[in-house]
Amino acid sequence: MHNAGQCCASDSRLIVHDSVEKALTDRILELMAKVRVGDSLGPETRVGTIVNET
Repeated sequence: MHNAGQCCASDSRLIVHDSVEKALTDRILELMAKVRVGDSLGPETRVGTIVNET
């Protein structure tokens, strides 16, 4: 239970060398395309509810 489901990581930019920028961007997009967003209780969900309006 990493941080009881609460983790603050507000990175807004990466600083990388020009020679790896394209490869890194492609890899990040490839990995993010695999992240499943959905029901927090769903067994396949990797990113669940982030904001709850009450």
